Amino acid sequence: MKNVSLVISCGGAKGLVGIGVIEELERRGYNIQSVAGTSIGSVILGIYASGNLNEYKEWMLKQGRIDILRLMDFTLNKQGIIKGKKVFEEMKPFFKDSLIENLPIPYSAVAADMNSFQEVVFEKGSLHHAIRCSISVPSLITPVVSKNKVLVDGGLVNPLPLSRVKRTKNDILVAVNLNYFDSNYKKNITPYSLDYPIINQMLNYFSSSSKKQDAGNMMTFLNKTVYVMMSQLSKNAINTHKPDVVINIPYNICGFFDYHKTKELIEIGTHKTKEALDLFQKKHV
Repeated sequence: MKNVSLVISCGGAKGLVGIGVIEELERRGYNIQSVAGTSIGSVILGIYASGNLNEYKEWMLKQGRIDILRLMDFTLNKQGIIKGKKVFEEMKPFFKDSLIENLPIPYSAVAADMNSFQEVVFEKGSLHHAIRCSISVPSLITPVVSKNKVLVDGGLVNPLPLSRVKRTKNDILVAVNLNYFDSNYKKNITPYSLDYPIINQMLNYFSSSSKKQDAGNMMTFLNKTVYVMMSQLSKNAINTHKPDVVINIPYNICGFFDYHKTKELIEIGTHKTKEALDLFQKKHV
């Protein structure tokens, strides 16, 4: 059996393609023996390492747009407009707050400390805490304050944490890049915009702009800037660590909060993984 070290980047709802990636890898007889993820990547891989990916998949397939909105516990907090407690309460059964060191495979999650500007890597301790820190998207989800640290989404420092996965001899390093810019991929979606009107309204409320239209445009522009940064950082990580298989997912396949598109996103993950593995196997015949 071929051993795989799997890394999934940050990328909002696009991370659901990871379910299709994992399923296709296992269908082909690959053994995922180590994982590392940032933001949504840490969620999918944490649930997988806990042995509950299929249950999570079935739950997500039942979630419609309104269901996703109901999971957002909004707050009037200038550090983030979503507390995140409600969705984590719903997701508890899928990772049961395990200790990372007790998981059956090595797991790493990446966050960023806003005080020191440093990367923070979780390789032991509470899985729940690690994921909660890693998904704290600045201005959207409130940060986690722990001791002298203000912990936010790891995508700011290491969106595709190829440097953090625990590798073994002769393994196959697989990278799932959710921030790939594909000039040939055309879809009428602005992925860096926030596609729920209530979220845009709350961001406008906290904007210093006196013109609501300008505020909305400003947030869209700032989010686009972050996507450019994460895309370049991911590209640099791939060039540095040279994974054996790269599964590139166009950054504009869906909006940031399009978790109600689970079925479509899983299918994209399956298709893209088939393409990447076919190419890899062709090169290694």
